Amino acid sequence: MGGAARLTRLTARLASSVDLELQERTQKSPGLATTDVRALPDLACRPELIAGAGGQKRLEAALAAQGIPATEAAKLSEGLFERGRALGIRKQFSWRVRPCERPLLEALLGPVPLSAMLRAGLGVDLGRPANLRLAAERLSEEASPFAFSAWCEYLTQLRPSLSEAPSPPPGGHRAEKLVRLYRAALGDDNTLAGTASDGGVLKGANRVTIIAGGAQSMKPTTGPPIDALLRVALYRYDGMVLSGGSSAGVPAIVGDVCRELGLRDQLVGYTPPGRGDPGRYPVLRETEGAVEFSVDEPLAMWADVLGSQGPFG
Repeated sequence: MGGAARLTRLTARLASSVDLELQERTQKSPGLATTDVRALPDLACRPELIAGAGGQKRLEAALAAQGIPATEAAKLSEGLFERGRALGIRKQFSWRVRPCERPLLEALLGPVPLSAMLRAGLGVDLGRPANLRLAAERLSEEASPFAFSAWCEYLTQLRPSLSEAPSPPPGGHRAEKLVRLYRAALGDDNTLAGTASDGGVLKGANRVTIIAGGAQSMKPTTGPPIDALLRVALYRYDGMVLSGGSSAGVPAIVGDVCRELGLRDQLVGYTPPGRGDPGRYPVLRETEGAVEFSVDEPLAMWADVLGSQGPFG
């Protein structure tokens, strides 16, 4: 099988001198499959050792193959497997990591490289709320651009219960606002403070429609079909319309259609300071401190909807 393979020999009794000789020789020989000897009496009633016996050694070998000194590789592997049950480490040789998952996994597993986990045939359960929470917290500490999406993934995995909702994380502007809005949506009105909510712009509305879409990135051929669709959808509409508020793409079409249908008083645009089109949007909500369009505008929409105390909030 060659030295790259790893085997585990289980013995019914304590390891004999023959077993120990087998283990020592295979570890030294590049042509023999490296064999670890485990005695069943040592593993009895200790399932965590059984689960980690092969995987921990494989991870140690994978780390060493990446140039990490043997002592450090053993320390990293042992440290990760000490958290193994909480992380949900499992044997998974066919693990396929999607690009969007990579930043979360790297934050969760660090300082163990994700590449070493893949090489060792090990995976973790990223769907566990506790794992997503840890990844989100670490990404927030690093001021990573992926921190906000990690918090979003974490909240989507939680059961919608105010008693189980997390407290707003300190220091993170967007993450803190996101969690405050999440709690407010579950009935905690006290958390709306600090979200820059202006429910007054939606006061009295019995329903709200948010129309999102590309602005500068929208292809010219896309405009006419969207225009025709919105004219039908908004004809005699009696609620509020929220959109991007700019003079390009979908927000521009929304502004034009609402003006022609007599819905200007029901239109609110959300933009960074100085980026709105007052000719199309009589009411502009500017996101303080923003420079480019980002998640800040949808967060402001959500804050206004919740702050309006309307039937839709």
